[in-house]
Amino acid sequence: MNTNAGKYSLIVGNPPYIKKNYLSGLQIEMCGKIHLGAGLSRNRIKNIWSAFVIGCVKCLTGDGILALVLPSELLQVKFAGEIRNFLYKEFERIEVFTFNQILFEGKGQETVLVIGYRKS
Repeated sequence: MNTNAGKYSLIVGNPPYIKKNYLSGLQIEMCGKIHLGAGLSRNRIKNIWSAFVIGCVKCLTGDGILALVLPSELLQVKFAGEIRNFLYKEFERIEVFTFNQILFEGKGQETVLVIGYRKS
């Protein structure tokens, strides 16, 4: 049996940043299931990017690498603490790159680049 079926060794992306109040009931429910499936609270869902992060991690192989552009709130706000802890548990090494300027001018969103290595 191939335990890596449907798994990826590298995932690179920039998930959508959509606040909870802009999501449909079905989308919120789907995010809740993703959070619960990872052992996290469904009450911490503030933005859809968190469900994308969890989903991407779950799609990685045992030695996979994840590289995502994420909102800097990952490092700053209380609700993201659960996601930070999840990442700490899932990865052997995490690198976070911050920027001196806003990279996406039109959105005004400060971002960080997070690279997680299952095995370093």
